[in-house]
Amino acid sequence: SKGEYTIEFEGLNAAGEGGGHVQVSGFDHNRQCKVRRWGPGVQAANFTAQVDCYNDVGEFRDSNFLVSVIHPQSISASVDHFFNTSGVLYAWAGSPFVANHTAHPDFSTGNVDISRTGVGMYQVNFLGRGSTIPTQGGHVQVSSYGPDFTKCSVLSWASGEDFVANVGCSDPSGNPLDGAFTIGVIPSHASSVGFAWANNPT
Repeated sequence: SKGEYTIEFEGLNAAGEGGGHVQVSGFDHNRQCKVRRWGPGVQAANFTAQVDCYNDVGEFRDSNFLVSVIHPQSISASVDHFFNTSGVLYAWAGSPFVANHTAHPDFSTGNVDISRTGVGMYQVNFLGRGSTIPTQGGHVQVSSYGPDFTKCSVLSWASGEDFVANVGCSDPSGNPLDGAFTIGVIPSHASSVGFAWANNPT
């Protein structure tokens, strides 16, 4: 269908398990893309992600997009080992209307608490992970999740005892709206990873 895509990564789910993490970014002007769901493919050894793309009034539209996938089970039997060797954090905030909830352990690195601080406003706390991440620098990515037309983005992040990121979600017109999302964190000391923050649009 228009604006609806399925991407299958062959052999990425060799262990035949669920979990993991997906980020999606639209690549066309006036298009937004988000991840609808992910999991094992038609063949259990494959990893499948479903992506929806739409215009600025919430109508499905064909679009180019970028998608990235992390599936620790294909790298290591231990999510903690994955974090310790890569420094990468991630979580799925899948309960947007709940005041406080804990991210599902199959879709997060360690213990992650998510608080709804207002309509479309969330604070994500990676508990105990701040001490392993420098207080300055790093990179945070957020992708909207689910079948609706919310748009979510990172507002700020900081590192103390916990690593904390603030996220805002809105409808296609920019009005605050509760929404689910995925969040990924790459610390400045991560190896074999490149990132940039383009913070001067002019």
